[in-house]
Amino acid sequence: MSFLNPDIDAGFDIAGAAAVFQTHGHVRLAGVLPPARAETLAQTVDTLGDWVLAYGASQGVGRVAPQDIPAWPEDTRKAFNQTLIDSARRGEGFAYFARPLDAAAGDLPAPLAELRSGVMEPAVLDLVARLTGVSGVTGVDTSATQFRPGHYLTRHTDSPRGQGRRLAFVWGLTRNWHPDWGGLLQFYQPDGTPNLAFTPGFNTLDLFSVDKVHAVTYVAPFAGAPRSAVSGWYLGG
Repeated sequence: MSFLNPDIDAGFDIAGAAAVFQTHGHVRLAGVLPPARAETLAQTVDTLGDWVLAYGASQGVGRVAPQDIPAWPEDTRKAFNQTLIDSARRGEGFAYFARPLDAAAGDLPAPLAELRSGVMEPAVLDLVARLTGVSGVTGVDTSATQFRPGHYLTRHTDSPRGQGRRLAFVWGLTRNWHPDWGGLLQFYQPDGTPNLAFTPGFNTLDLFSVDKVHAVTYVAPFAGAPRSAVSGWYLGG
């Protein structure tokens, strides 16, 4: 069974989507995976354990098991939260749940292991190259993610030096999201003016240039579900 929807060439305007990418540096396709595979992946992410809280602030980045935080001394918890708030107020940092899908992550549920290998299949890399012009991919760095109420990812680009990132991707696994809940994939002009924005989707694939300024907007306290996805970067020399 192919990783991708077998009707992708017949069901999608690949040339049109490639033109969108050339204009905006971003493109979204819906229905890229076979429906049963998308459903299984979504159920797997929604029931994952062993999440870590990935966080970043002006003092640096880190990961912590969320179940450990309540056991911290009260002063430590308050200082940690205040550091995140102060940095986010300045437009720095992030906080969300992540589960790396690499060899060091230990045993993965089969659907996620299949996705990690599937995104490197020749048919997938060929589609990516036709859509974006990015070829010569040699690896992938990817994680399952969940943004829950209070989570966010402030404005940034995905092109730090020395990491070999060629292209960013998000495989959306979020059902029935309301845009008032936040969690939008928001793009910006270089001066910070908001540009394109995309509601979390189900069985969607977002591809975008690593030099695009973007964010995941703050997820509201009243959000009715997690924002689930598998996201990461294609790597190359």
